[in-house]
Amino acid sequence: AAKLAITMVDELSQTVGTHVHFSELGFKEEDFEEVVEHAMMETWVQDVNPIEQTPEAIRAIYRKVL
Repeated sequence: AAKLAITMVDELSQTVGTHVHFSELGFKEEDFEEVVEHAMMETWVQDVNPIEQTPEAIRAIYRKVL
């Protein structure tokens, strides 16, 4: 069910034109540290995620969408 949901969200984002990689928006890997720092300060990052988020985990997510 989870994989189906991911596929459907991905298809929807492509259909409505929101399926872009961060690199298409000018985001570079050297920007990660500042963005990771801000993400770690946001309480919702920890509050809504059942898995504890670490700076390394957040960097890994950003690398996947770069």
